[in-house]
Amino acid sequence: MNHAFKLCLSVKAHSERVKSDLPWTFPESVIQTLLGYIKAHMGDNSTLCQMLRRLHIVLSGIDLIEKGISLSVLTLALTALSTYICSGSICEVVMLLLGKIGQGAGEDIRQLFVDSGVIPASRTALDAHPSERLVVNPVFLTLAHIAESASTRPPLVSSGCHVWALEAMSRHIQDDGIVTGTGTLVRRMMYESVDDEDHLVPTVVEFLMEPVNLRTLLAAMNLHMDSRETPGVIMGILEALLAEPELYPRLEEFNIPDCVQRYGKTKSGMENVQTMADYVQATAALSKCLHQGRATQRIQSRHRVLSGPDLESVRQEYLCNHRYRDLAPPPICTVPEKCAMVLYLPPSGKKWPSDLCK
Repeated sequence: MNHAFKLCLSVKAHSERVKSDLPWTFPESVIQTLLGYIKAHMGDNSTLCQMLRRLHIVLSGIDLIEKGISLSVLTLALTALSTYICSGSICEVVMLLLGKIGQGAGEDIRQLFVDSGVIPASRTALDAHPSERLVVNPVFLTLAHIAESASTRPPLVSSGCHVWALEAMSRHIQDDGIVTGTGTLVRRMMYESVDDEDHLVPTVVEFLMEPVNLRTLLAAMNLHMDSRETPGVIMGILEALLAEPELYPRLEEFNIPDCVQRYGKTKSGMENVQTMADYVQATAALSKCLHQGRATQRIQSRHRVLSGPDLESVRQEYLCNHRYRDLAPPPICTVPEKCAMVLYLPPSGKKWPSDLCK
């Protein structure tokens, strides 16, 4: 039985299996068109991995349009095939679709997500129904699954192209059922896609300008990251929130008493609860200062804190010229003329100076 026929059977079987639960299926004509396209370019005897590598090349041209296969159809087809294809091989294809935004095809990719139901057609609809959750579209699930399972690091994605994908993901995350792979993809697209460290804060700021749900996003990130990485990622988000006055109100989304119970657990147990509690405390103090109008200086430090297992080394890195330097670094610096505004964790067993935010 040749590969094309096996592929056809696999797609048909997958389509039938999901028909009752998902808002779309694969028409026979789409399957045949895709298989004909694959056969014409690669032949019947190509392995699936070879097929996808060739697709990676073909996607960069206008071949798909000439063959009458839209990006939406291709994405849906790859979704069905993802059950049977090595995720490491398909990763490049999906990342290329996202990366096309960096090549001036942003609206095309956005329309792809709209057409496939991953995101609504307009932000007005998002704002009008903030509590509604979209059906977890298989395209979205595939993106998350591919990122988590990829055997190789995906190509760099330009700043900004991840915003729509992350927006879609944050709206699909359920409090009682986090979508597998979301945290991994968030980390890759928010951090690893930024090669120049100086671009980290602006990139995350751009993402945070979107109507995403930070609580559920944090939950997904926490569940799918090593516990040592969680504090650094949270710090990165908080720094980005502080980088733009327009984003100050969003700090309240982190200032929640049940944050520790809900999001302090990691795959490896409860060891991260205290760290999460420290960050909740820091955010509360920070939010208080911001609402009092005391902290207005933009963050000047541009750096990544992704996996530092030794939080003390992180604290030392951020030490600034402050009168409390010998005692403990403050959660923020309220003396703009002396140092940059930086978020800190208090050393173990110590408290921040009580007069810091007075």
